[in-house]
Amino acid sequence: MPAPERQPPVIASRKTKKTGIRLNKLAPIIILLVIATLILRDQFHQVDDFIGSLIHPERQAAIEQCREAALRQSESPDFARIIKWGKANATKNGYLIDHLVIGEMARGEGERRVSIICHVNKLGEIVQLNRQPYLAQPVTPPQLDYED
Repeated sequence: MPAPERQPPVIASRKTKKTGIRLNKLAPIIILLVIATLILRDQFHQVDDFIGSLIHPERQAAIEQCREAALRQSESPDFARIIKWGKANATKNGYLIDHLVIGEMARGEGERRVSIICHVNKLGEIVQLNRQPYLAQPVTPPQLDYED
């Protein structure tokens, strides 16, 4: 009588090869992209403007309107530049844009910095534009009290 042919034992818990993208491999790449975006947003106003136009298009349009009006109303528009790009705050009927600083040529003085505050309605029209001399906040060292 011939010996029966035996099959090797079958292991039911074989590891099957998983297909697809694994999240644990993508996590470091995603974290790196987020950090790079935050750094670029801080260093380049164009990146910040692009992100702002995606998130809040009306707010970004109001900031751009205020920037253009500030440069147009400069005493020397051909030599004016934006130093601080401005921030928008929502109001009941539009936006208040502050933290906008432009530099303009002043005869006999060099560059003069001017702080701009704009009120823009929801239609994108400038209601009011205020110009003030820019007073930089002086950095004062902390006061230490030493007791003997």
